[in-house]
Amino acid sequence: SAASEVYKRPVEGNFISQGKIIIGSNGHVSGDVECVHLDLLGKVTGNVSCQDTIILRSTANLIGDMATQIIEIEPGARFTGSCKMRT
Repeated sequence: SAASEVYKRPVEGNFISQGKIIIGSNGHVSGDVECVHLDLLGKVTGNVSCQDTIILRSTANLIGDMATQIIEIEPGARFTGSCKMRT
């Protein structure tokens, strides 16, 4: 499988990965994210499309739409947008 990409600080732009993206608690991505698996502890302002799983940890804040096969949302996570479940 492809290597994980970790973002621990604010970044701008669209991100495409054939693997896992981890956005740390101090990370803030302003742009769209496409990946296989997303583990979000920080903030994303943009749309997220994952082939497999999105995990919104308790510190996560997602402002945008998401599409995925599996979604996991911990208590305390914030999500503003729509969710499309892939089959």
